Amino acid sequence: MPFTNCVSFNYALHQLDLFDEIEGKYLKYYMTDDYDRDDFDFEVDIEEVEREGSRRGFVLIVEYQLKNPKWVYGKNALGDSWLNIYDEPEYITFTTELDYDANSPLAWLIGQDLYEETEDEEEEESDEEEEDISQYKKMCIYFECQDGEKEIVDLSNWILEDGTGNDEMFFDECEEPCFVDRELERYVCLEYIKNNLVE
Repeated sequence: MPFTNCVSFNYALHQLDLFDEIEGKYLKYYMTDDYDRDDFDFEVDIEEVEREGSRRGFVLIVEYQLKNPKWVYGKNALGDSWLNIYDEPEYITFTTELDYDANSPLAWLIGQDLYEETEDEEEEESDEEEEDISQYKKMCIYFECQDGEKEIVDLSNWILEDGTGNDEMFFDECEEPCFVDRELERYVCLEYIKNNLVE
């Protein structure tokens, strides 16, 4: 999944080697003496893609925009309004494919953002699971007792937990969010609830 980061022009030029295949005319705007290349940040969209034969088995697809040298903004013939004189886009989008090794600045950049974002996505998925099961908090289910009989139980009296883990109270483990009745030492997970809801 792509992620967006901001890098300085100099960092992209000297550390990431992002412009090695870019024609000089697209960089001319950024190479003047009065242009602060360390201070200017621009966005890069980065996506890791599996590629056979690369050093890591993956390459990075980096997408970014540079100012269009053909874009000119000035006054019209009457000199009373501003317009794009040649009807050109102000920026041009470039896509660069980069192979990188684990010790490169690019790998560090990826480690700071790509994998942190992946962890955030996993946490969001976990939160969604908990939200999904929590909606049954005020509902009733049929619960099968040890003698095979089923009783109707109200889940509002049970505790919502992340899982039973290594809890010595239970002879088996549930790694999913579940409702727990600690007084009677029993629990139900999401799938069980869905299959035994009292309509």
